Amino acid sequence: MDDAIDRLRQETDRDAFIAAPGDITTDDGARQATEATPDVAILVNNLGIFGRPLPWR
Repeated sequence: MDDAIDRLRQETDRDAFIAAPGDITTDDGARQATEATPDVAILVNNLGIFGRPLPWR
């Protein structure tokens, strides 16, 4: 993940990328991710669809 963030920073000449790894299928994981990125404009994740309702629904 750090390599991808570094590459984005280099290609865009911006420093506004934050990696916030965690399990957002749990209440605790979702809270940690949103606390790490309170002003997020774009969220990229690899959660996929598992049939389990997400904690914020």
